[in-house]
Amino acid sequence: MRNRIFLKLMAAFLVVILAAAVTFDVMIGGAWQASLRTEIERNLTQKTQLLGHRVETDRSHSLADIAAQEAQSAGARVTIIDPTGKVLADSEANPVAMENHATRPEFVAALAGKTGINERRSATIGIPFLYIAVPVSGGGVRLAYPLSDVEAVAAQVRQRLALASGLAFLFSLIVAAVASHWSARRLDRIVGVAARIAEGDLQARVLETSQDEIGRVAGAIDKTARRVEQSFAAVRSSQHQLETLLNSMQDAVIAVSANGLVQWANRPMNRLVPQGARLQQPVVETIRDPDFLATVSHLLLYTFAP
Repeated sequence: MRNRIFLKLMAAFLVVILAAAVTFDVMIGGAWQASLRTEIERNLTQKTQLLGHRVETDRSHSLADIAAQEAQSAGARVTIIDPTGKVLADSEANPVAMENHATRPEFVAALAGKTGINERRSATIGIPFLYIAVPVSGGGVRLAYPLSDVEAVAAQVRQRLALASGLAFLFSLIVAAVASHWSARRLDRIVGVAARIAEGDLQARVLETSQDEIGRVAGAIDKTARRVEQSFAAVRSSQHQLETLLNSMQDAVIAVSANGLVQWANRPMNRLVPQGARLQQPVVETIRDPDFLATVSHLLLYTFAP
């Protein structure tokens, strides 16, 4: 019984832990990542606009120097193109060797006079980047920020969530073991008392003081046992009164069951039969009178006939 209770408790705990972990990861974790990405996008947009302003106003530095300095300041890759999409400067690559960027989604919007935002995974290094481009006179500028840090933080959060779930599972093991042992002992005591009552010990009681579900079951069993005991006491009292009345009669009385066995006989009957009434034996072993036996058979036939 204890093992069954333990397994049921563990199954319930496991479902709750998994549901809580999934809910936290999908709802809270997703909202947190979305909020973080929104903040990164806002900051990167501001930095891209400042980059565009410097490209338009800074005449003391080359585009290559501006790209290198702003990339180091923003912690992102800087790319500057002309109206045709030709790369004029890039903080991480030789612009001469780079392909035309006019078809990149963020530059398409920038060359159209809007702020372009796009997120995609780099085919070269496999890291997702957030690309933001703004228009400038004579082309467009772009910042590319790697989102690997966001993924790393998200992975770390999931690892901690998994660790917390594991610790919760270990704690639930202890709780389930203690609860199953305690509940099994109480249920075993209830089963034992019920078995004693079934065997005829109507004074057996569980005596459970708790008001939980198990305590209510125990209380119901005790209440039923008390009522059965009272009913049996009333039956015994009635039986005693009836036996006293029948024994006080002068006539001989004998009780026979449906299968012809002697159940009871009063004193006059025992005095009438030399060997005395033989209880739980066929009536013929007590009274061998043919007329009496025929009458008894006739009564049994018509009284208990289906």
